[in-house]
Amino acid sequence: MENKNLISFNDCEPFIGMSISMVWEDGSTCECVYNGLNKEITPLPTHWYPIRNNYRELLQTFLPDEFRGLDKQYMIQCVFNEEIQKNWIPKIGDITISLMADIYVLESDNKVSECAEHIKEFRYVPYPNEINK
Repeated sequence: MENKNLISFNDCEPFIGMSISMVWEDGSTCECVYNGLNKEITPLPTHWYPIRNNYRELLQTFLPDEFRGLDKQYMIQCVFNEEIQKNWIPKIGDITISLMADIYVLESDNKVSECAEHIKEFRYVPYPNEINK
């Protein structure tokens, strides 16, 4: 599977009601509104990814208007900025947003390690002064 944005069902399940594309081992896909995996139907999909338009809507709905001085629209812009995301190396103090629209601050080496292991599940939101470093 070549797509670097694929998320393994073993690593992270989408939330119920999220619009996703499920991916099977042979590469076939199916877009759906996720309502859980029916484990009686085989083969089961192995990976998934959020449908971008829905993710933007999810962020718009669930992110706070402001977090640590950053406004919602700025955070959403960062989430969808591929240049920011591809250059990100997790470190203590980073603000991240999960695929479920939860905000986390990496506050320990352990949290940084966990985030690095599951980096596809998080999007980085730098402070404006960190963008051009």
